[in-house]
Amino acid sequence: MSRQKEVFKKMHPEQFSDSIITQKAQLDKDFMDYYLSTVSSRSQEKEFEQFCQKIIEAELCPNLLTQTGPTGGGDSKVDSETYPVSEVLTETWFYGNGNKAGTERWAFAISAKKEWSGKFKSDVEKIVKVNEEEGRGYTKIFFLSNQYISDKKRSQKEDELRNIHNIDIRIFDKNWLLDKVFAKDSNKLIAVNSFNLSENLLGKKIIGKNDYHRQAELKKIEEKLSKPTELKISEIVPLASKSIELGRELELNEHEILGLIDRYKRLTNEYGNKNENIKCIYDCAWTIYWWYTDERKFYELYSDLEKLVLEEESIYGFEKLIILWINLNALKMEGFKIDINQHTKKILDKYEQLTSDKTKPNTILQAKNAYQLIRVFLGDDINNIVNDYIEIIKKSKRSLAIDLYPISRIIQENKLYENAKRYNELFELVVERMGEENKDGEIGRMLAKRGHSLKDTKPYESISYFSRTLRRFYNEANKDNLILTILEMGELFEKIGLFWSARNFYLYSFCLCFNQYIKQGEISPVLIISANHLKYIELKLGRIMYSAQFHCLEQIFENIYPKKLNNKEESYDYILAIQIFRTSFEKLDSIGKLAGYFNDRNLYFSKVAVEYQLGHYNDEMLTSFNGDKEVFDDFIDKWKNQPVLQELKNEPWYGFEEQINLQSRVLGCLFEVKTTNSPFAIEFASSILATIECFLGTGINIQLMSIVGNIKIKINLLEEEKFNIDIKHNSEMPTEINITISRYGYDEYLQAQSTMNDKFVEILGIIISIMFPRKEDFNKIKLMVEAEEAIIRTNIFANSTFISMETFGESEFSFRDLTEMYNQLNLIRSKKLEKIEAINSDKADKTNDSFKINYDKPLEGIDFTNISNENVITSDIINVPLWDKSGWMGVMFLMTPSRLPILAPVFSTEIGKNIFSEWIEKFGVEDNEDILGLRIIKGINKENPEWYRVIIGDHKILNIKTIEKKSMVLLPVRLHTMEAQSNINVINFEKLLSISKKYYICPAILKSPGQSPEVDFSKMILKHIDSIKICNAWEVEENDMLYESGIMPNDNPVIPKGKEDSDILKIIKRKLEKR
Repeated sequence: MSRQKEVFKKMHPEQFSDSIITQKAQLDKDFMDYYLSTVSSRSQEKEFEQFCQKIIEAELCPNLLTQTGPTGGGDSKVDSETYPVSEVLTETWFYGNGNKAGTERWAFAISAKKEWSGKFKSDVEKIVKVNEEEGRGYTKIFFLSNQYISDKKRSQKEDELRNIHNIDIRIFDKNWLLDKVFAKDSNKLIAVNSFNLSENLLGKKIIGKNDYHRQAELKKIEEKLSKPTELKISEIVPLASKSIELGRELELNEHEILGLIDRYKRLTNEYGNKNENIKCIYDCAWTIYWWYTDERKFYELYSDLEKLVLEEESIYGFEKLIILWINLNALKMEGFKIDINQHTKKILDKYEQLTSDKTKPNTILQAKNAYQLIRVFLGDDINNIVNDYIEIIKKSKRSLAIDLYPISRIIQENKLYENAKRYNELFELVVERMGEENKDGEIGRMLAKRGHSLKDTKPYESISYFSRTLRRFYNEANKDNLILTILEMGELFEKIGLFWSARNFYLYSFCLCFNQYIKQGEISPVLIISANHLKYIELKLGRIMYSAQFHCLEQIFENIYPKKLNNKEESYDYILAIQIFRTSFEKLDSIGKLAGYFNDRNLYFSKVAVEYQLGHYNDEMLTSFNGDKEVFDDFIDKWKNQPVLQELKNEPWYGFEEQINLQSRVLGCLFEVKTTNSPFAIEFASSILATIECFLGTGINIQLMSIVGNIKIKINLLEEEKFNIDIKHNSEMPTEINITISRYGYDEYLQAQSTMNDKFVEILGIIISIMFPRKEDFNKIKLMVEAEEAIIRTNIFANSTFISMETFGESEFSFRDLTEMYNQLNLIRSKKLEKIEAINSDKADKTNDSFKINYDKPLEGIDFTNISNENVITSDIINVPLWDKSGWMGVMFLMTPSRLPILAPVFSTEIGKNIFSEWIEKFGVEDNEDILGLRIIKGINKENPEWYRVIIGDHKILNIKTIEKKSMVLLPVRLHTMEAQSNINVINFEKLLSISKKYYICPAILKSPGQSPEVDFSKMILKHIDSIKICNAWEVEENDMLYESGIMPNDNPVIPKGKEDSDILKIIKRKLEKR
């Protein structure tokens, strides 16, 4: 290999042949098993039928007569039948049971339905009926299914219908089909051809993926060029040009490439324009230099181009000549005998000519830009070159005259440029301009490289760079880059605690690679890596069957992939078992079939976990403990509480439940999405959470935190004829959103995608208005969208509804479909096991008194720029939008000696009752954990010493059990200053409370001024004395967050003589300084 070719191949391997002599990915039995079982989800029933017919012809009889009526049997009532042929011919058949099939008539029924038994019975009845009515003379009936059918069930069904109808009946299931496919290479070919899979799966091809496409494309070009009269004149030259590109990338021998060059030149001279002639010579010279290194031929072509450029006023030609001059100069330095100076002088003269005409500013700009490429070789100062590049790019802001590809390449590949003082400025300028001029591939690689370098230290900034690559990589030419970028973004979103968006990025990369494998037979390692990520992230999300199925897919493709991956595989089976140990007692009666499911998939520990949860001791493991069940129990207890438990924060969900509840915490707000157990509805719900995460999750980087701690979304699936999405946002419950959706039909696919994207934008708009009502926050979001291209990353990759449904269908993760073939292991355990909580072992049961609150900037060494969204918490005790609409007016006290005292917040609207409804839903009618806290400060106003302030908020948000060591917490509170004539009610309430130790809170509604408030005793909540503090202003404690939140910088409290060092004065002073 020549030096030029070796260098260029290292820089641009994608432009060279990728065919290698090695073991290619072959058709795999596990994969074919999976593929056959999912034909219905891909609507490939017709292909399955054709596949079965070909296998029948190969294994049983070639004389098949295919039905021609509608799918499902047509008028003939059979899918295929044999027809009699000459006995002489049957003797010469190479395969199958030739003799009998040639003289008898056999009927075949083919089914891809999950419920095979009913289909089998109905098909046999139809065939028998038509056989009797029309005298077809069938002697055998064969039923082929893509389902596994046990020997026992098969023989039972055969005998049952054979006895009824008195005809020989045979059932061939998926096992039979698989056995026949993998018995012969010719049958493997049938499978590949029937389902339009790549022939590369057969393992006979050594051709690379790129070469496969190149050869196919070159063949098409040759076919077209062989019939030039059928082409438009404008098509001829581009086809000849493309043939050169494909020929060199295929690395055809020199004789072949010279033939293509000769044809290209002839056709261009005949049919091309001036620029096409320039391009022709340039392409040919470029090909010779980098791929074939014929110095004389290259110099001949260079001279032709030089002559053409000097004769014409062509800036396009000048740019091409500059590039080839660099190659010519390299040849000179390697010893090629030419007078480089004369060629340099011609370029300089042409440059002066092109830049002298001031009436052509674009030409001047283009000439200057082209000229910069050779200045390094002419010895010019690098700082001057970079300065001129910056000036050129800035001047070309609204011009499409500048081709930035050469600039982007040279400033990245030539390290000399990095020494220039303004290199970073040039780098960013090139990124900006290349985006404007749609130089997508090159920009994408630059941004991805930058994003990758920040991945470990600055994940949010890294996401920003990767996000800007997505639309640039979203094309066929950059598909591999796109897949890798999506995978990395999944890892980044997972790192910052946004698991639904991470899951969807992994899912997208998996589906792209899966479809590539199906269509081209090329298996990417990303297919295996993304499946690995998916199985673990689904495990974190609690979705057992999703996780287990991705594990199975990973195993299938890992067996197919010809190379060894350096995956450090943690014990997935062991961790899955820990998640199973967390199954609630109420669900145990439904998981019995999983023992068989896990056993068939070699998930031994998970099988043990299912058995143990149901009350059974695994015989093999018990034997290893010498039959000692106490030792067995102790081992399980230790197993359950391994450190990995901290990662399993969502409880297990299997798929037999009626509903599913999905959760995500984004910028402090906990989103709860509830929907019915339908694959479509679940994927839609997943996409909503992924959309919210994907769009808003990086807001931490710009100091965004939600003022709302909880938003609930309910999704209802309706069975309607037309696709529809309806969104309702109730102003009386402003943090709740109700969505109604129906499935889409095949003919609605494109419109449904567009509609769903529009509706997701609408949902985002509602959510943003709830979380960020302040204008300054909205402006931050606007800047984030513009800087990170958040809309693009969200629109394309957050919505997994369609790609998931099209790839996996409805049954891939169905608990019922996956477990129906297994026996039920009965529940014999009668007592509930101790519930396992995913809490860090180093967290003690401490309250907020354990915290030292720092009121200044974060302490040195504590960086919040890479904090996970999991550790950003907004308290949900105060529902800010609900309180804003409630019209809180104050409090009233209800006290009688024989009953517990009542503190009743007074509202002007009925919405105030909704606040209490939410509290009762959160912690019940008795707040045993004192989650809701109250503070009353007497003497808050020196001028009005009877006034007091009531503060309501979260009393337990800083409980060390609920937050990490490094967390961001937003504590919304509500406060009201009671401008009372007397504080005697507070004093009496305080005295009575000191005796009762408990009190009630409930809402009161003042419907009109002058009337007494109406107290709603039905919403009373019992509270404990520890949840409330009542004190004089000078007694306020500085390290109490509710007190701290309820004091204003303009407060002027009552301070008795001798109490001038009270904490409240320190708080007021600190707040005044921060104004």
